[in-house]
Amino acid sequence: MNQVFALGEATYDILFVNEKPVEARIGGSVLNTSVSLGRLGIPVHFVGTIANDRIGKMTMKFLEENKVSVSYVQTFEGNSRIALAFLDENHNSEYSFYPATGKTAHRFPAVKENDIVLFGSSYALRDDLRSDLLNFLHQAAGQQAMILYDPNFRKSQLPMLHALKPKIEENISLCHLLKGSDEDFLSIFGCSPQQTFSLVQKFSRAVMICTAAEKGVYVLTEKIQKHYEVPPVSPVSTIGAGDTFTAGIIYTLYKHHLSPLQLQSLPEPFWDNVVDTAVKFAQHVCLSYENYLSVDFASAFRIR
Repeated sequence: MNQVFALGEATYDILFVNEKPVEARIGGSVLNTSVSLGRLGIPVHFVGTIANDRIGKMTMKFLEENKVSVSYVQTFEGNSRIALAFLDENHNSEYSFYPATGKTAHRFPAVKENDIVLFGSSYALRDDLRSDLLNFLHQAAGQQAMILYDPNFRKSQLPMLHALKPKIEENISLCHLLKGSDEDFLSIFGCSPQQTFSLVQKFSRAVMICTAAEKGVYVLTEKIQKHYEVPPVSPVSTIGAGDTFTAGIIYTLYKHHLSPLQLQSLPEPFWDNVVDTAVKFAQHVCLSYENYLSVDFASAFRIR
C-alpha cells in the first residue's frame, strides 16, 4: 500500500478576532493537511520535530488520535512553536510567529515508488535542514515517489525574498506538482499564475495548481491551462482552507494510484475532479475555526 509523507512544522495556532483570542488549534500547514488525510483513511506520516512540552505532548496525542503516524517525529527538550493569527474583516489571517526553542536531528523515511511526499512553508527553506532535505528529495524522486511542494509564502518573508528565492526555485525544480496561492506567486515572482507557470517551465516540469480565493482555481500543465470558478461562501476563518485544498489534491491522486510520470498527460476531466474535490474540502473548513476536515465530513469520503 502506498503511503503519504508530510514534511513540515508543528505549530500551536491562537486565533484573534477584534484583538481578542477566540480559539486555539494544533496547526502548521503540512500538519493540518496530514490530519485531514488521516481522517480520510489515507496512511499518512507526519515527518518533523515536536517539543516535549505540554503543547508538544498534546500535539503527539492529537496526531495519533487522528490516525497520523508519528514514527518519523523526533522530540526535543524546549518550547513549542506558536503562531498568533489575527483575522481581518474578510476572515483572512495575518500571522505573528514565535519559533520553537530547542532542536534535534530529523529522521527522514525511506519512500517507495508512487508514495506521495508533501513539503513546504518555512520548513522547506531552513538552512539547518537544507542538505538533508535535498538529499531526501533526490532519493524520493529516484524512487519515483510523487513530490508536492507548497511554498505557502508569508508577507513577513518578503524582506528575505532575495535570499530565499533560489531555495524556492530549487524546491520547485524537484517537485512534480506545485500548489500555491495567487498571493504566493505574486510575492515570489511578481506576476500572475499564468506568467508564473511560464517562468516555472524554464526550470521544472511540475504541474501547477493555483488557488485564488473567490477568484477561483487555475490548473496549468503542458497541455491544459484552465480556470475554474468557485461557489461563493461566507467564511468564518480561511486559516485551514489552503491546507485542506491540498488534502483534496492528495486524496484524489492517492485514490487513482498515479505515478509522477502520468501527471502531465492526465486529461481535463481528471483535473475537473481534483479541483471539485479540493474546493469542497476547502470550503467546508472555511465554515468553522477548524484547520482540518471534520470527522463527520471526512467519513463520507473515507477510504476503507
